[in-house]
Amino acid sequence: MNRLQRRIDPAVFWGSAVLITAFVAWGLFAPESLGKVMTSSLGWIISNFGWGFILIAFSALVMCIFLVLHPWGSIRLGPDDSRPEFRTFSWVSMMFAAGLGAGLLFYGTAEPISHWAAPPHGLAKPQSEEAAQVALRYTYFHWGFNGWA
Repeated sequence: MNRLQRRIDPAVFWGSAVLITAFVAWGLFAPESLGKVMTSSLGWIISNFGWGFILIAFSALVMCIFLVLHPWGSIRLGPDDSRPEFRTFSWVSMMFAAGLGAGLLFYGTAEPISHWAAPPHGLAKPQSEEAAQVALRYTYFHWGFNGWA
């Protein structure tokens, strides 16, 4: 028996393989049924636990701020004699430019329009004032402080 075979738990492996295969088969042979069940499940999760998603994102933001301000934020990752390849200003500038270039210039404007035209999870009537508010809420959440943390 080789090393890989000793590390695989047959119950976990075959149980997972059967569940995944059944789920994929359901999607292949009854996509409408799977779509209805998944849409209904997503709606239920968002209705009952949507607050948790926002809480987790906000907690991650608070944790990042805490680590920056706490002495743990100055712990060197790597050997003691290593030095960063870039200065802090250069590194922050590159991260900011990459974030803007990758998303904000395109999706920063397309996201609110998309959510206004088709509000996510049926939260509002499409192309209404309420849909515009929902669209801006989602956009501010995705592109605000949480998105950059």
